Amino acid sequence: MSESTINHLSEFSFFTPNSLRRKLLWFIKLRWFASIGAFVYGLVLSYFFSETAQLSSLLICASLLLSFNIIFALFARLNEPTSIEREKYFLFVQIFADMCLLTAIIHFSGGIENPLYFFFVFYIIITSIVTDRPSLPFIVAGIDCVLFTFMTIGEHVGWIQHYHLALISHEITIMIFAMLIFYTTIFVSAYISISLIARHRKVKNLILEQNKKLEESSVEKMKFFRFVSHELKSPIVAIESTANVITDVMADKIDNKVKNLMERIQSRTQQMLSMIKDLLDISYNQLSDDKGELVNPCEFLKSFIENERPLAEANNISLTIDICSKKANLLLDKFKLEKIFSNIFGNAIRYTPEGGTVTVTTDIINSNWILNITDSGIGIALEDQNQIFDEFFRAKNAKDHVSIGTGLGLNIVQKFVAEINGSIEIQSELNQGTIVIIKVPVHE
Repeated sequence: MSESTINHLSEFSFFTPNSLRRKLLWFIKLRWFASIGAFVYGLVLSYFFSETAQLSSLLICASLLLSFNIIFALFARLNEPTSIEREKYFLFVQIFADMCLLTAIIHFSGGIENPLYFFFVFYIIITSIVTDRPSLPFIVAGIDCVLFTFMTIGEHVGWIQHYHLALISHEITIMIFAMLIFYTTIFVSAYISISLIARHRKVKNLILEQNKKLEESSVEKMKFFRFVSHELKSPIVAIESTANVITDVMADKIDNKVKNLMERIQSRTQQMLSMIKDLLDISYNQLSDDKGELVNPCEFLKSFIENERPLAEANNISLTIDICSKKANLLLDKFKLEKIFSNIFGNAIRYTPEGGTVTVTTDIINSNWILNITDSGIGIALEDQNQIFDEFFRAKNAKDHVSIGTGLGLNIVQKFVAEINGSIEIQSELNQGTIVIIKVPVHE
């Protein structure tokens, strides 16, 4: 697709060349009725006009309208809609020709005395239907005003001849004629509006139906995705366990080359398990309909940290825990709470060198439960901080420190925190550590 076509698609975002052509064909169909009406109008008024020239002029205008429509219909039939740009010009040519002919018909049948000028409204309505640029109906309205003003002033000052409406001497006929024009304007406007609403309702129903199918398809794909991820986990765990047994039991019986290969197997299987864990977390979030339950996060956090303490001790990391004793209940899914804790606390341990410190504190301030996890780790460079919540993003120093990682952890945390109406803030400086602050509303 060319760049110019893309630009025009962005200008007419609601339309494609085919959809716009369909609307223009509808416009051509309306003009067939207008052409017949113009002939009937000229013949009816011929009874009241004394000058044959007026009748001839009106019939010429009606013939031109019919001829133009034949040309427009042939052009639409012989030329495929290839670009919105050409369809736009096709539309403008039709509208401008119609308005010029309408001005001429009004001029030859009474000028400003003739209420037929109400028909100018149709082109504004039609333009608003077949375009999604809000300025175009105003442009058409401006052209209407220029044409009508030129005709009116021209007749008044004598630039062009003014043809008096022959009905002016018959009060009852004037009333009937004006009422007919009024009725025609009202019912044609109603027809155009109903057609517009019917078409948009059809499009809306089609979109809703497609969205429903997409949602069902998305759920099925996510279920399959979750099933496959879960099934992959078992053989990888078996591979990891086997590698661990070989490394631990036969460490003295294998040479360094084999040992290095086994360590690489262990590293890769850990990386795969980490990826599968994150993918399962994502699939759980997509499929879960759990509205949550009231959870005491402090008790949950104490239990979680005790389970994770051996990991910190294994890395010679000092833990400082200050859990608030105030009672606080959060309305959320325990699974999400665990994933928030495990990702943030796990990152603090993983990216803190041996001998470092990790501090976990909680507090309740202004009806918000606040979790603060501070580490003395490698930190995050300033230029990377605006990307840390992006999917699959890992900072360069994080990759250098720990090769294993998917870059999904913080993205998952951000989504889970947002779903429980909380907020997350990360303050960090390269080689100076990181502070993660999570605030979640408390439910009494």
